Amino acid sequence: MALQLGFKVIIDRCTSCRGCELACINENQLGQVKRRTIKPFETKRKDLPIVQFSIGCNHCKNPACIAVCPMHCFKKRRDGVVIHDPTNCIGCQSCVGACPFQAPSMNEHTRKVDKCNLCAPRLDRGQKPACVSACINSALQLVNLSEQDSLCDSTTSVNNIKMMQYTKPSLVIELPKYKTRSYLRSSQT
Repeated sequence: MALQLGFKVIIDRCTSCRGCELACINENQLGQVKRRTIKPFETKRKDLPIVQFSIGCNHCKNPACIAVCPMHCFKKRRDGVVIHDPTNCIGCQSCVGACPFQAPSMNEHTRKVDKCNLCAPRLDRGQKPACVSACINSALQLVNLSEQDSLCDSTTSVNNIKMMQYTKPSLVIELPKYKTRSYLRSSQT
């Protein structure tokens, strides 16, 4: 089976500190451009009405961005990382519209598309992506999804949107193993 790197997000560990966002900006010298952001998501679980976690490019197994780019600016590496080379990018934003995660975005300064490259230069040096290294609670992890069996049983793949079933994002979300409870303390008079 081919190597497929991706992200694992452990929901109950994310504190929305935005360390991953800042690490990405600093590593890639992006200025105001964000490749990774903390987003809120509603879940169907009643004990988790809204969760927030870090999301960026999910380096899909079948990336829509590659299929629609007229200039062939996207390439998929042997490790599953989807790379964007802005050299020939004409800023048509076809990839922006095709991505179910809105990972590629227009850089207003360069008028070219920009997206996460999973810190490919760091990976090549044997290091973790900057966002993963900066996550103080290990809520964001780099995983080899071709070793799916090694992931724990409580993980859930994101496949609730039809386009996501086509693109097959390299993202695993681990939901909390416990049911949250709220307690009200009555004041005594």
